[in-house]
Amino acid sequence: LPPPSALARARHHSTAPTAPAPAMASASAPPAVSPIAGGCPVSMIRVASSEQCTCGPGFQPSGPSACELCPLDTFKNLAGLSACTACTFPSVTDGEGNIDPDACRCPEFTSGDDCSFQGFWLAISLVVAGTILLLCCLVLCLWLLCISRHKRAIEAARRELVRKRDRVRTAVLSMKRLNYPLCVMSLADFRKAGSMLFHEEAQTARLLRTLSTWEEAVAFGSSNPLVFVSHQWLSSKSPDPLRVQYTETIRAVSLLGARCGVDDDSIFLWLDYHSIPQLNANIKHAAISSIAVYAACARFFLVVAPTATHLDLNITVGAESYAKRGCARRAEVCRKQRWSRRTVRSIRVASRLVSAGQRARQGCALR
Repeated sequence: LPPPSALARARHHSTAPTAPAPAMASASAPPAVSPIAGGCPVSMIRVASSEQCTCGPGFQPSGPSACELCPLDTFKNLAGLSACTACTFPSVTDGEGNIDPDACRCPEFTSGDDCSFQGFWLAISLVVAGTILLLCCLVLCLWLLCISRHKRAIEAARRELVRKRDRVRTAVLSMKRLNYPLCVMSLADFRKAGSMLFHEEAQTARLLRTLSTWEEAVAFGSSNPLVFVSHQWLSSKSPDPLRVQYTETIRAVSLLGARCGVDDDSIFLWLDYHSIPQLNANIKHAAISSIAVYAACARFFLVVAPTATHLDLNITVGAESYAKRGCARRAEVCRKQRWSRRTVRSIRVASRLVSAGQRARQGCALR
């Protein structure tokens, strides 16, 4: 039998209460530390060399006489009163109380020594490459669009130039072609008529001289003093219902002949009312298209614009209204034909040169 003292010590230890062990937070956490002989608190251990209580691996001090598990993302592999060591960012741990540095691992979707995202730089490269490719495609499309617009503009300008050249060529050729004969009346017959006669009436009365070809018209204009008379209509049905312009035309032509030394009996008049057909619209348009030729054949250009009253509009007309009417016609032609300012300016200069040449040839002018 054992001695009584041994039995007493065994009985004392069997009846002594035991402290509950701390719960384990992870597989790498150390087991709970029970109080030992010498009075070390729970979760602390005694250092054999110094007989002092301290925190074990996976624990750090939480007070004067207590230890706690190392928190998440930290570890401690040695006993002591020092704090747990934090894992290198962005490493993490699976639980608390880690005693192994290898417990620090990379988060999900990361890898490598620096815990970089899997395929991060590849994704960045793909995004950058895609953006650059998209920008290149956009720049290429814009460049092609600009080239296409530039080509269309050049083609439109070329077509417009061709149209203008064709128009000029047509105008030049039309100066050598009569679409309707040149019909003129002598000043003597014009006086005998007593008023302005329309074309068909003057033709029936045999008061018109007809020149059927361009050659005949040019030859007649070169050998005879032909006056091209321009005037305004004073009503919608008759150009001169009160014979105001008729009287002024005779007076102006006589004055013109006297100033230039031309006999009245040799003067011929081109006047739209008796020189252009009035009843047949098709023939009328053909004659109107040859007005430029008629004017070129004339030696004198006379504007008859006395102050008078328009019977239908009840307004006063004269030189000022005639000038506005001429400008309006020129502007309307330019608008319809879409001529450029340079073209209009060239036409004005050419007109001035032609007028100056006629005045120099004749040596006289009548305003």
